Amino acid sequence: MLETAPVHPGLAALSLSWSDGANHKRVMSQLDHLSTVIVIARDRSDGQVTVNKSGQPIMHYTLNSTDRAILARGISEALRVQTAAGAVEISGPQSARHPLKFDPQLTSEARQAALADYVNATPDHGWDKNAFALFSAHQMSSCRMGGSPAIGALDPTGEAFEVQSLFVADASALPTAIGRNPMITIMGVAYMTSQHIKSRLNKG
Repeated sequence: MLETAPVHPGLAALSLSWSDGANHKRVMSQLDHLSTVIVIARDRSDGQVTVNKSGQPIMHYTLNSTDRAILARGISEALRVQTAAGAVEISGPQSARHPLKFDPQLTSEARQAALADYVNATPDHGWDKNAFALFSAHQMSSCRMGGSPAIGALDPTGEAFEVQSLFVADASALPTAIGRNPMITIMGVAYMTSQHIKSRLNKG
């Protein structure tokens, strides 16, 4: 899924590709002319959160080959959309990749050829950790519902297997990541869980 999103200076400085200080300054000075497209993927890669000696959380997450292919497809389509909208320069999230700046004198055919070469090279650029901008806007399924403790932290009503009368009703309770903004789904899960709690209280 492709979505447009506003980018404030902090996120732009963190995520836009650049090669050196002068290039970074040039990119940031043109922020008011920036248009962004974000790629939302229903990822299937596994992650884990551990705690270090200082008690701080450490996140571990590596994209598998399937998710890399999905993101590469999304990035390629986003580049095509921006070009069709008249972009004079395009770039993807890989930090080592140089932007493609279109010569205004190019014919339509030459512009499309340059775009095709750039897009086709997307899968070959930087998928290592810290080599591209990867965000999680809605953390889902970190405390997932499941039919047993072996596959989830919560039973299908949202109650924790390990702590009686502890219910979870936010995005972490979703069984899997859903690949889109989860607001309506979270509202549905919260409603279902609250109705179960209400029913239990009425019985008590």
